[in-house]
Amino acid sequence: MKNEKIIQYTFDELDQKKERGEFPATDWKRLETMSDEELEKSIQDDPDSNPSMSPEHWAAGRLVTRKKVNKVPISIRIDPEVLSWYKAKGHGYQTLMVDVLRTYANAHDKT
Repeated sequence: MKNEKIIQYTFDELDQKKERGEFPATDWKRLETMSDEELEKSIQDDPDSNPSMSPEHWAAGRLVTRKKVNKVPISIRIDPEVLSWYKAKGHGYQTLMVDVLRTYANAHDKT
């Protein structure tokens, strides 16, 4: 990992690379025309995807919460539909998001 070179790109830079064809392993035309159902199936069929992240996995879990603690303000980009889902849960949706992230982290610390 010491020798890895991490490069960050803006979305505009990635779009430019895409237009220049610098992503030869990705069939962008096919990807952009896929329905949500086709895309989801493609992800599920991917041998590198994480099978433990199935809806059944999440349904079987339990949410871990903590008493109120000091929080650190951050800026994060969330998909609009994900944010809408949490906001629809009402007051405390941000705490719910933190609790879900904590539950995920705790589950993966044990493995």
